[in-house]
Amino acid sequence: MRETEQPALEALLPGRAPGRPFIYTGLVYPRPGRRVTDEDTPVQPEQSPQPYKVLCEEQVLAAQGPAATLVRAALVDSRGAAACCMA
Repeated sequence: MRETEQPALEALLPGRAPGRPFIYTGLVYPRPGRRVTDEDTPVQPEQSPQPYKVLCEEQVLAAQGPAATLVRAALVDSRGAAACCMA
């Protein structure tokens, strides 16, 4: 996915128009089994289930131009089941 996503962002980010939203999302929080994870938990590629998404988030935040929004969906994990939750 990284081979597709990073070039796509390189093409999309410079073309953002003022007043137009750019929203980027991904599962970047550390893998389950660690302590409770919240918005203040640092994300690092080596701890993420989608390490390329962490690098792409950095690419989005570093881009010049109109503001971008990052959405980090929470992953609820228990007893062999997981669900993506957005509030």
